[in-house]
Amino acid sequence: SFLLLAGAAIGLKATGQAIGWGMQFQQPVFLVFLILILTFFAANLWGFYEIVLPRFLADRAGRSFHPKLAGDFASGAFATLLATPCTVPFLGTAIGFALAAGPMEILAVFAALGLGMALPYLGIAAWPRLAMALPRPGKWMIRLKHILGWALALTVAWLISVLMLQISFASALKIAGGIIILILMLFLQRRELFR
Repeated sequence: SFLLLAGAAIGLKATGQAIGWGMQFQQPVFLVFLILILTFFAANLWGFYEIVLPRFLADRAGRSFHPKLAGDFASGAFATLLATPCTVPFLGTAIGFALAAGPMEILAVFAALGLGMALPYLGIAAWPRLAMALPRPGKWMIRLKHILGWALALTVAWLISVLMLQISFASALKIAGGIIILILMLFLQRRELFR
């Protein structure tokens, strides 16, 4: 995922575009897309809906590729995309250097960032006994899911505040209202299913 970001940065730089870390958060369309995705993720963590792959697709996918690996890659790519603005205080100097330098420096720095993010997972894969130190599954996982859902909801609120700087206050307020209506619809649908 970091190498894909490096490729995008190199491509944009080659076309003469000004590039920076977290530049995607300056695009209103990207912000609205991210707000919607995070809203659906939060609703899923709260248990308002579940996405289940139809059986015939699951059987078919199981023969051709490992669907868990594809899902894991997608989760990692999404985490990379969300983490970009959060890393600025720690990595700003290195990224600034890379973006001001040539393509090889950009690739080297981004590859090192990707390796650093993947290192805990690679450690557990190389030494499976490390997984024994992780907490056992239990009811705490459901509580944690709800807490993480609220963390995503707070992120949505923050993204709406960022969006207010990009577009008009009234438009951002309409989007926030739409998000609230979407959450209420998902919640009410869940209540109807369990009556």
